[in-house]
Amino acid sequence: MGTSTPAFLGYTVRGPQTPTPPVRINSWSEFVDTFHFRSPMGAEELGRELDRLSGAVAEGTAELERLEADLEEKATTGDTPVLTQEEITVLARVQAADWAGDAVSGEERQAAEAAAEKVTEAEELAGPYGLWIAAGNELASLKRREGELTVLAGYFEQSGKIQLPEAVYGFFANGGTSCYVLRLDPDKPLAGEVDGNADQRTGLAGLKTVPDVTMVAVPDVWREDMTPETAAAIMGKVVGHCVTMRNRLALLEPPPGTAPAGVPQFLEKLAGPDGDDAAFTALYYPWVNVPGVDGIPRGCAARSYARRGFLCDL
Repeated sequence: MGTSTPAFLGYTVRGPQTPTPPVRINSWSEFVDTFHFRSPMGAEELGRELDRLSGAVAEGTAELERLEADLEEKATTGDTPVLTQEEITVLARVQAADWAGDAVSGEERQAAEAAAEKVTEAEELAGPYGLWIAAGNELASLKRREGELTVLAGYFEQSGKIQLPEAVYGFFANGGTSCYVLRLDPDKPLAGEVDGNADQRTGLAGLKTVPDVTMVAVPDVWREDMTPETAAAIMGKVVGHCVTMRNRLALLEPPPGTAPAGVPQFLEKLAGPDGDDAAFTALYYPWVNVPGVDGIPRGCAARSYARRGFLCDL
């Protein structure tokens, strides 16, 4: 494994939205930084924290509205109101924009600063104003945290739908030293992306420029929406590439759940053992679910199992 240099074509959680040329990866950590993600907590813990934050944001929003109404009443009523209704409205609008990180016009900013100065100079408003600002800052912090974790939750969800990260992890976990990753467009069908573009060095066309590749795999070939016919066509393209290059093996795998008795039927869709294609093809079987794979850093895999199997020449 350590002397082999595989190329993995498929989908990743992060990275450019357009297909990439071959990217050499020298460690699992490098792959995570380039194409995957890190999380301070696992998917279940993250879900619980998001639930907690959702409740805290709702409570914080209600408290901020209460404090804002209290400040507005005290600032705009009485014998000598400190602010007009227009001034408190501008102050609240600009402050809300600041908490949300939104831009405001210079004119509005100037008006809000003038209103804030009046408020801070009024002794009876210092307390309500300070409570309002503190509540707003706290709510803004909660919302930022909620937004960050929502992004991570999306990464976990995406990770659970793709196979390439698991394949890369398995390669390095078993002694691999370097591989190539070619990210395909996740918004387009896999069958139309595998061939790639020679000028852009994407897909199989891009791999022709990398002489040190010894194996080629498409880990995402058996996605939930993939038909056996389309999968066979994709595998045929990979085998054809390897036959043309004549210095690398196509790593293929039957559908998940294939029983030993079903392997010969699957092989009928591929080249026969006596053909030229067979010399450049290897079958990866079986799929084995291994719960609790050790060594996967938090956030590096959303699934609770890894795929492992045995290679056998056709």
